[in-house]
Amino acid sequence: MRNKGWALVLVAVLLAMAATPVLADRASNGPGEMQIKPVEQFRWRTSNTIFSLVGAVTAVGEDSITVLVHAGNRNVKDYVGLELTLLVDEDTKYMQWTEEGSVPASLAEVMVDDYVNVHGKVLEGVYTAKRITIDVPVYCLTSAE
Repeated sequence: MRNKGWALVLVAVLLAMAATPVLADRASNGPGEMQIKPVEQFRWRTSNTIFSLVGAVTAVGEDSITVLVHAGNRNVKDYVGLELTLLVDEDTKYMQWTEEGSVPASLAEVMVDDYVNVHGKVLEGVYTAKRITIDVPVYCLTSAE
């Protein structure tokens, strides 16, 4: 009987722990009223704002790079074969591809004619790079058509 009591307490604690994040994500307006965050606050999580592409760098600026797009997801498919200018900011991460793995890099290391893999966000037609991998092997740029 004693073990059943502890098991019951354990189940109650686990249920409380599981419910805590859900309850903490809501704000109360008073007794019986719960305010749920609008869907717009989670829009950044949806796949229609994320872009991914591979291509060759055609220009590098202080706050942007221009890439001749070779392939990409649905948010850049209209740019395949065309140049696309991508903004970079202080949050953009740069990686240098090596055979041993990727190592940290900087915008200064991005050069014209480098092959890059870029992931980022597109909002209101503005493409902002969040991660740029430099010197991606050419075999990564071939389209699976």
